[in-house]
Amino acid sequence: MERLQIIIASTGRSGTTWLQLLMADLYNAAALGARGWKPETGLFVPAATGSKVNHLVAGAQGMLYRTWPEFWSYLPGRAVVNAHWHAYPEIVEELQARGVPVVTLARHPFDIAISHLAWVNRYDQVNLDIDHLKGLAPTSPGFVDFASGELAQWLFSITRGWWTREWVHRVRYEELVARPLPVLAQLAEEIGAPPALSVEDTLARDERRGLRTDRLSRWARIIPGRHRDALLDLWSGAVRKGGRGAYAERQRQRKHYWQGRPGLWRSLLPAEQAEEIGRAHAELLEFFGYDCDPDPALTPGQADANWRAMMDAG
Repeated sequence: MERLQIIIASTGRSGTTWLQLLMADLYNAAALGARGWKPETGLFVPAATGSKVNHLVAGAQGMLYRTWPEFWSYLPGRAVVNAHWHAYPEIVEELQARGVPVVTLARHPFDIAISHLAWVNRYDQVNLDIDHLKGLAPTSPGFVDFASGELAQWLFSITRGWWTREWVHRVRYEELVARPLPVLAQLAEEIGAPPALSVEDTLARDERRGLRTDRLSRWARIIPGRHRDALLDLWSGAVRKGGRGAYAERQRQRKHYWQGRPGLWRSLLPAEQAEEIGRAHAELLEFFGYDCDPDPALTPGQADANWRAMMDAG
């Protein structure tokens, strides 16, 4: 089968894992993550392998890559890579030189910020400096400070940096949720590589897989200990083509999937908090065409009650 490596370069929590799994099914490709890349060193961030078991697994999979040649050697011939890389000139030059298709995904910044908040409150090992958000609600001053501050601006700038490049394929999360078939079909047409599955069959497979966390996985029952992630990584790396199930399962164990509902922020951010965040990102909202239009009837008490209900539901 023809070699095909696709990079999804977008802000995290914008639906990238869902799109990645759709495209991996569509093209019968491995679904893999990528570590961060540092412009100061021109190297990838060292792997934080933790335990000896995880380190052995990472070494066996070639995941200890630091340079671009090592990274490309790590990838199988057909792969869809989820990479939260900024559009640094060196990365752009590398990807263009190799002719790698790049896809970027836009989502309403308020939904992205709230998804980060939910993630850090539902999972213990988030690789971002946002542990201070644990225990907070969207109405909390601490969350509003985060969502309107420099870290959020840095996160939101990932997608924007790719969105302005004509050769990059652009997808809106809200449109992908509302009209998955035509949006995915259009993306496949733009990429130009022959799919291994039809778009219809790809979406049917996605429906069967399901990405919700409201059911106890067989892995949580069989392997409840600290080596579960390592074993899932090993399966995913060893089986590559068939490893999409392991990749999806690992993300489920990390509680990576949550609500996924566009506009969820309007039931969690009262007008005062939404408008403060909106003022901080007014130019970004205008650039992407997103509105700051909170529900004027939503009270802080009701927003907190909505949040607690969602957290209790998992």
